[in-house]
Amino acid sequence: MSHIESLLEKDKGNRFFNETITTKKAAKLLDVSVSSLYKMTHTNEIPFYKPGGNKLYFKKEEPVNRILQHRIKSQSEIELEAINYVVNNHLKKFR
Repeated sequence: MSHIESLLEKDKGNRFFNETITTKKAAKLLDVSVSSLYKMTHTNEIPFYKPGGNKLYFKKEEPVNRILQHRIKSQSEIELEAINYVVNNHLKKFR
């Protein structure tokens, strides 16, 4: 293996660890206990990586994405959707 190839391989490994977080950090980010996080992985509620077969890792953005999936709409958004629904369904009746 050439010197450049070995540097590229080394960089690949570093990139993995720069883009991932440990179980403890992911639990802290989600504001749950480590055992709750393990339960989430067991039920496939959150994606994870297990490269060596023992330790779990998470991509940094995936716990954040899980938090953002459970967005509650504001009252004004709900009202706007209701108005659009009534207007669109009312127009369909007269076509």
